[in-house]
Amino acid sequence: MTASIVSTQFDNRVEAEPKVKSNGRVLIADDDSSALAMLESILSGLNWEVTAVSDGTEAWSVLSADDTPSLAILDWRMPGMDGIEVCRRLRSMQKSEYTYIILITARDGEQDIIEGMESGADDYVTKPFNPHVLTARVKPALRIHDLESNLRKELAEREAAEADIRQAKEQTEAVNQQLKQTIDRANRLADEAKAANNAKSEFLANMSHEIRTPMNAVIGMTELALDTKLTSEQREYLSTVMSSAQSLLDLINDILDFSKIEAGRLAFEHTEFSLRGTLWETVQTLAGRSDSKGLELICHVLPDVPDGLVGDPGRLRQIIVNLVGNSIKFTEQGEVFVLVETDRDLSDDKICLHFSVSDTGIGISDEKQEVIFDVFAQADVATTRKYGGTGLGLAISSKLVEMMGGKISVQSAPGKGSTFHFTAEFDIQKDQPVTPDMNVVENLVGVPVLIVDDNATSRHVLGGIFARWGMDVKVAESGDSALVALNKAVAEGEALPRLLLLDTRMPGMDGFAVLHRIGKNPEWRNIPVILMTHVGKPDNNCNRTEGIAACVTKPVRQTCLLDAVLSALGNKTVDERHSKASRQTSSGSDQPLRILLVEDDKVNQKVAIKSLEKWGHEVTVVENGREAVAAHESGAFDLILMDCRMPEMDGYQATAAIRRHEQSTGEYIPIVAMTANVMKGDRQRCIDAGMDDYISKPFSKQDLREAIRKVIESTSQDPQQTDKDASSTGLGYGDILDIDGPMKKLDGDMELYGELVDVFADIFPGHLSSLQGAIRTGDASLARLSAHTIRGGASNIGAVGIYNITTEMENAAETGDLEKVSELVVELQRQFRLLKEKISHEDWLEPATCEGSNI
Repeated sequence: MTASIVSTQFDNRVEAEPKVKSNGRVLIADDDSSALAMLESILSGLNWEVTAVSDGTEAWSVLSADDTPSLAILDWRMPGMDGIEVCRRLRSMQKSEYTYIILITARDGEQDIIEGMESGADDYVTKPFNPHVLTARVKPALRIHDLESNLRKELAEREAAEADIRQAKEQTEAVNQQLKQTIDRANRLADEAKAANNAKSEFLANMSHEIRTPMNAVIGMTELALDTKLTSEQREYLSTVMSSAQSLLDLINDILDFSKIEAGRLAFEHTEFSLRGTLWETVQTLAGRSDSKGLELICHVLPDVPDGLVGDPGRLRQIIVNLVGNSIKFTEQGEVFVLVETDRDLSDDKICLHFSVSDTGIGISDEKQEVIFDVFAQADVATTRKYGGTGLGLAISSKLVEMMGGKISVQSAPGKGSTFHFTAEFDIQKDQPVTPDMNVVENLVGVPVLIVDDNATSRHVLGGIFARWGMDVKVAESGDSALVALNKAVAEGEALPRLLLLDTRMPGMDGFAVLHRIGKNPEWRNIPVILMTHVGKPDNNCNRTEGIAACVTKPVRQTCLLDAVLSALGNKTVDERHSKASRQTSSGSDQPLRILLVEDDKVNQKVAIKSLEKWGHEVTVVENGREAVAAHESGAFDLILMDCRMPEMDGYQATAAIRRHEQSTGEYIPIVAMTANVMKGDRQRCIDAGMDDYISKPFSKQDLREAIRKVIESTSQDPQQTDKDASSTGLGYGDILDIDGPMKKLDGDMELYGELVDVFADIFPGHLSSLQGAIRTGDASLARLSAHTIRGGASNIGAVGIYNITTEMENAAETGDLEKVSELVVELQRQFRLLKEKISHEDWLEPATCEGSNI
């Protein structure tokens, strides 16, 4: 082609667009050099990167390379390879980037255009071409290039996103697989841990049983030996054995408690108790240890602290024993002071109390205070060697305090003693115990009293008590000071004290020396003296020495002190309940009983037999549950003491068999479990099996005596007296039989009424068995139905007590409270026994028994 094909209208008037970013690369191919130059000039002005060639072969070489131009302007007719062939070859290739092709030719027929477009060209420009037309035809190539670039970019981004998704999916699948493996492993470990925990619990239960069984023999035999005539040397040896056995038992209990805490199986009671009574009884058990070291043990509860609480007195006692025991252990001289005050009121019926146990002992350094509540921790190795201990006591106390909603801490310094603080939350009883103080202390107002005690804390506490009673209080820190105060009063014409409270153990002049001096002085000898003695050093002449009006034992209980003060002053004592309580205590276990002892251990048999026979009981011994069942069916006993672990048939199975037999006879015998099992649920298992009470081995003589007393008192009282006692104690179950209402319904048919009572007595054991089965299986609906059936029968015969109990049972079962239903079963059985005993008398249907119905 020649240059004449280029239009003269161009006139160099093509306006070059601003040079910005390159539009891309363009290939121009034309064998006409002038046309090639013109094309290069136009496209360069449009910001294209131009590659110019003069024949088709060169054009194909450029287009077939990897770096493909975005735009190609090809002359149709060229030497070597024409534009049509280049188009066909390019379109036959599968290239990732698209090249926009414009054919330039002088052929403008329709067939030519069709041929060019079918070869793969995108546009067609005829010669001579107008530069503006060419520019317009190039712009679609630019748009396609931009669209393609954006598309490639989007595709790349999508591919990258898809790759990321694939990678994330693969990673997620890997994590899920790893998580699944972890979960599977965790489940296996949980199952293994559960199995290990169960094995641990079983091991601890077995260990406890195996250790406690011989420990029971050691403690029991030692107690029996100490009750015999012994030389002082023998008594010292046996006392050491008893002390060591008790220490070993304490250690066993600590280990078991800690294991229960670790396993989350430590049981807490929720029962009503007296705070002051519990604390005094607790510190009283430690008084001997403190007195043996010459320490003053003081316990004081501030007046605003409520006495009637609801919680776990046993766990509170355990904390106090640990803290006070530690204080006594690490204190060589001085005092241990237990103080209780209100921390804060949580609500109208809930309170948080603050307890502190202070001592004048060796103290604890700051760095050691951080670790003493850790398991098996002691202040230092030297302390452990000197004082002993496992370090479990404080760790257990810390956990117990935490479980009681409180916190524990310590303030201490080496050589300056320690104060342990802890808080604990309790519910407050709705009806607080009545304190007699205000009813009787009016006669004490203004009475001068002199307190003689060398311990400042003790003087402060006692002085505060007397001051609250309205007494005129003076104190003396020694015997000499007391005598000086008395002499001064006489010399100055002041009134002498009307009462002297005198500590027996003081440095220099002790209490007995002061008492002797007072007795020799005619002006003082008529002053009533209350001696404060010590548990560790009792004085046998205390109550016989002239001039002594009363004696109290340190740590002093406030009620005992008030009784002593009133007695010394010639007033009636505060509490006459002690004599009644003593009669009640002795009535249960002192009457001769026929006891069936079920125990397979020979030594434990001897321990129990010796104690029981010493109390006047008749004992029959069998060695397993099968023999116990046979003995019960063939002989008459008042009580069964049942070991739980025995060969052939254990205590639970034997008790169940005995209770089944009783359903057919209507009789009932109390059963007390004797077991070395002390793990969580062991006591409830005994109760659920049908036993009446539980005593854990090793037990003391007092423990055994108290257990016998409790069950005998609850099962062997006279029916009429029992009914009166129930009313007086607020049980509220009413009379045994009240026949007035039923007789009205029966038109006075006494014979028919008697038959109804007999029928009720016959069917009662079956309904009771159904009720107990429902409790065991947790079927509240069946329990409610059984209680309702018994209640209906009781209503028909006027059995007021049974009716009231089953009404309470039915209400409890309605709410699903089977624990409450279970608690009432024992009382229901007792009421039925009273009913059976009443109707066993020939004259039970006498008219005198007819009163107004309470149902």
